[in-house]
Amino acid sequence: MIRVMVAMQGRLYSEGLRSLIESATGGMEVAGVAGEDEHPYSLAERLRPGIILTDTKTISASFPGGAPKGSRLLVIGSEGEELADLILNGIVCGALHDSSGVLTLETAVRAVSMGVVWMEGAWPKRRKEGSLPEADPPGPVPA
Repeated sequence: MIRVMVAMQGRLYSEGLRSLIESATGGMEVAGVAGEDEHPYSLAERLRPGIILTDTKTISASFPGGAPKGSRLLVIGSEGEELADLILNGIVCGALHDSSGVLTLETAVRAVSMGVVWMEGAWPKRRKEGSLPEADPPGPVPA
């Protein structure tokens, strides 16, 4: 059984994720949902979930050095360079779009719990003015 803790900015997101996990086909249980009562890192240390579902705002505020020992962070709804830095620095073990469905959530949780770095689809890079040349417009490929 994979124990999942939810630590998202905003109660609506947290409760929605709790419902999705509880409706999943099996193999996962909600270990807890971080709220205003207890700091998310302290709650994670106490509950010892395998996976912590979170967002980048909560990571910055509560998990800047990563998850407590034995837990892995799976971020939802972030993109671009910030996400790449979190993964490359070993802070985050996976990422999901915030529009993902329950099957993708289940698959990502299972994969990350087994040590796989999960990246759902393509993640856009934020373009800073003048940092990258514009892509060539689509057209015929020269022969």
